[in-house]
Amino acid sequence: ALEVEEAIDVLAGRVNGDLKDVALQLGAHILRNAGACTTVEEGIGMLQTQIDNGEGLKKLSEMFAAQGGDPNVAYDTSLLPKAEKLIDLTAAQDGDIAAIRTRDIGYAAKALGAGRERKEDAVDLSVGLVMKKRIGEYVRKGDVVCTLHAGARSDVAKASELMQGAITYSDTPVEKPQLVYCVID
Repeated sequence: ALEVEEAIDVLAGRVNGDLKDVALQLGAHILRNAGACTTVEEGIGMLQTQIDNGEGLKKLSEMFAAQGGDPNVAYDTSLLPKAEKLIDLTAAQDGDIAAIRTRDIGYAAKALGAGRERKEDAVDLSVGLVMKKRIGEYVRKGDVVCTLHAGARSDVAKASELMQGAITYSDTPVEKPQLVYCVID
């Protein structure tokens, strides 16, 4: 539900940032490769127009309906499953975030109930985590770096421990990583 909500926020034009930038880049390359535009910049403009005029969100709503979902979710994210509790995790020290071990993020999400050990295990669609800071950002001890969205079956202690250990801090400035490293045509 957290990922769907973030995608809806991008298509609704409510947010900017890395997710939107990557989505526009990837989408523009697809449009260019399909012959719908001649440059990536033109493709980004086409996609931004679809966000601005509401057509992107409308298409998402149609996709929800076509798959048997509630098309209204595209316009009202409060209809998505919500976690019982939100727990903010804070920076352990001052400094730039130098690294985040994504494998530990996956294990933390699983501890919250967003993943499964076996195919027959249930997944709680309301739980997960939201990173508030990224590599290359400066934080002060006590700043919120991540919010856990937990349910009744979540192992919050395990998820918290994994997330605290997943983040490495640096006393020296760290450059923010590129979102797209290369394009293979």
